[in-house]
Amino acid sequence: MATYTPNYGLHQWVPEDNFQRTDFNEDLSKIDTALGGKTGIVTGTYTGNGSSQSITLGFRPKAVIVKDRDDYENTYHTNQITYTPCVAIDGAAGDSIIIQSDGFGVTSNKTVNTNTHAYVYIVFR
Repeated sequence: MATYTPNYGLHQWVPEDNFQRTDFNEDLSKIDTALGGKTGIVTGTYTGNGSSQSITLGFRPKAVIVKDRDDYENTYHTNQITYTPCVAIDGAAGDSIIIQSDGFGVTSNKTVNTNTHAYVYIVFR
């Protein structure tokens, strides 16, 4: 008679057990669910609105890096000064990026939220 693993309840068969496809599918579904939330890095984009806004991720980030994607084009074509990426770390005070329970917020600071600019972010879970 099969026993089950303590953490995810996966089948642990003994030599006399008959294998069924449904048992394998059930185990694979459990593994997929468990691994699905384990991704350590999330990336994305948002468009600046010139005032404060929140980017919802569904989890509290450990750290966030934001960079103005449009800044490269502006710098390359007009020789303007480039902005370095802005960083926020959970538990540390920040002025442009605020870590929130379900994502992060950006202030009206031009380096993270200029109206109509495209921004890219990397978030660490």
